[in-house]
Amino acid sequence: MSDHIDGPRTTADPAIDITDLFAFNSPSNASKTVLAATFFPFSGERSLFSNAAYYSFVVSPVKSLGLGKNAGFEAQAKPQSFRFEFDLLNRSTTPNTEPPKQTGRCTLPNGEVIELTVGDIRGSKNTDQSIRIFAGLRSDPFYLYWDFLTLQKM
Repeated sequence: MSDHIDGPRTTADPAIDITDLFAFNSPSNASKTVLAATFFPFSGERSLFSNAAYYSFVVSPVKSLGLGKNAGFEAQAKPQSFRFEFDLLNRSTTPNTEPPKQTGRCTLPNGEVIELTVGDIRGSKNTDQSIRIFAGLRSDPFYLYWDFLTLQKM
């Protein structure tokens, strides 16, 4: 799914602009699901998450009900919510020579809270090590494929 700057709130605070959402099985362990979202399409090294918004994933396992005209899905369990919130930046603790450090937390569906530091490449894990969370800047090369031969025929 993809969506970019679709209203006055995201124009006013680009850090809350959810641009892409991905869900897929982990390449290293197919029994695990990876959830990834991108925000703030033009962010840079000194960009921060907004402390004025909650970032959430709400997911539910579904069963496919068919193909073609019979396509549909049926929820198999209660939706699970992962809620992220980020703190105000305390600039007095960050030297001007380093990118600012921002902290936050993720509240898991069971209520457990995982503390995190934005940009920590190791991520943060929950108590039983079954969930790993990363928040921060990643390379997200954007490739747009245009088939010019098809476009010329239109």
